[in-house]
Amino acid sequence: MLTEFERKYKREFLCFMEDYNDKNLWKKFKQLPENDQKNPELIAAMRHYDKTVNITWVMGHFNAAKKYIESVPGNHEATGGSDWKKYMLPKYQRRIFFPELWSEEELKNWGE
Repeated sequence: MLTEFERKYKREFLCFMEDYNDKNLWKKFKQLPENDQKNPELIAAMRHYDKTVNITWVMGHFNAAKKYIESVPGNHEATGGSDWKKYMLPKYQRRIFFPELWSEEELKNWGE
């Protein structure tokens, strides 16, 4: 089934990826004039987006999963038997959209 799926859609996915590879918020930000890249309101908005998606939302998902998974007795494995706590927590995964907008200390303590 996977082989058939790849046969049918792989080329389409690769073309889509190549087309949108440089069409993202960070690339657009870097194309702005230098003065605009230093705009404190823009930087604050981008940092807010980064933190909201990569920490706040992830922690909400983590806490919901924890409540659900740990609501039953026994072995608390997630889908596929993964170490779900390590997989989900931002401090381990360190998904960061705009690392250049954060200080070294903030990056070091990401998600804590």
